[in-house]
Amino acid sequence: MPKSRKLEVVQYICTMTFAQRLTRYLVGMIIGLVVVAMMFPNRDWLNWTPQSRMMQDIREFDMLISPDAQCSMDCAEVSAEHLQIARQEGKVNFEQSKPQGSPKIYLLEYGNVGYTLALSDSIFTLQQVQRSSHPCTCP
Repeated sequence: MPKSRKLEVVQYICTMTFAQRLTRYLVGMIIGLVVVAMMFPNRDWLNWTPQSRMMQDIREFDMLISPDAQCSMDCAEVSAEHLQIARQEGKVNFEQSKPQGSPKIYLLEYGNVGYTLALSDSIFTLQQVQRSSHPCTCP
């Protein structure tokens, strides 16, 4: 590139307004995002959130049902099918969960039913089932 052409480019860049620089930056950013999205089309872009990661673990890990949980499921009239749907479509209530303890306790909610799950060594144990419309007292 001739020296005079380099000088013209430098002068042009120095005389650009902030709006022009911002526009060029944003256009480049959008082009880059489109290229990345096309390179990785099957990527789950929102799987990094704690809710998504915990729900993935709940779906994939084995689940045991404790005798107390079976009693509360029978009392609250909650079926095993409802539990499976909750594992697929429910939400973890992190405000009422205790993930720092041992075992880690999570409250899975689906509809008006709450499932208390204990996680230890890649196995969830259903400890209790609460339905807001059916208060139960199991031993």
